[in-house]
Amino acid sequence: MILYHAPGGGFGHLSRALLFFSTFSIPDSERYLITGDLPTSYSPGFHDLISEKESPEEISEKINKIIREMEITEIYIDTFPLGIIGELSFLKTKIPVHLIGRNLKIQVYLSDLEKRFGKLPDFPQFQSIYQMEEFSSEYYAFLNSYFSCPLHPFPYSPNIQKIDEVYSSGTPYYLVIHSGSSEELDYLVKYADQTMKVDKFDGKLIVIGRENLESQKTTLKKYPAVEYFPEAKKIFTACGFNLLRELVAFRNKHICIPFPRRYDDQFFRKEIHFPNNA
Repeated sequence: MILYHAPGGGFGHLSRALLFFSTFSIPDSERYLITGDLPTSYSPGFHDLISEKESPEEISEKINKIIREMEITEIYIDTFPLGIIGELSFLKTKIPVHLIGRNLKIQVYLSDLEKRFGKLPDFPQFQSIYQMEEFSSEYYAFLNSYFSCPLHPFPYSPNIQKIDEVYSSGTPYYLVIHSGSSEELDYLVKYADQTMKVDKFDGKLIVIGRENLESQKTTLKKYPAVEYFPEAKKIFTACGFNLLRELVAFRNKHICIPFPRRYDDQFFRKEIHFPNNA
């Protein structure tokens, strides 16, 4: 059984986990997911939730117990080489460890680890690193300095996002999707509203998120949202990793707006995906 460690807010970490499980054909019975948040409609099989109130030591104790009791044979770490708050610096195991690499504001991350622990903890010696997107030069330099393992491009399927069922509406619609804060979601909705007026679009606006809106619009709590992609006339999102990957086939109608994040550089990602509109 493998252990997949994917802490974080929003649903980005979960989307990467599901993509990994699907790509490598790992069934529920052979995986254990540790994460910080799950949509209520999703049941991933073996899993455990970690809270932001738990200390790195408490989370590590939980992980070490899972490794022993579930007879874990490999560990896959999402994005953060030592976990989001350094919880993986206390791992007590010699089984293979791999990194699922998303771009990371590495200097901010390293600085936070040093402040928390008084010094930079030792990193796991990864067996491999899977590169899921373009890395910044700073992150490449970090990886080359600390790790000697192979860097593999993630083997994305040519069919990046399979859509089994398409949502059909009798009225044309624009679509807003965001799993972040209500303030950010409200900003995206207001931007979409303004675009509808400029476009003189005589349709409706569908909003998919998990927070209440300041504008009091109805919000669907739908995960995943892929069934809404094909018929939407325009799609408004932030510049998070997962939606930009999922919407590659719909780039001509996708409008992404970057928001500041502590560890994720959405502005860098927009430059990569929309070089003429950064």
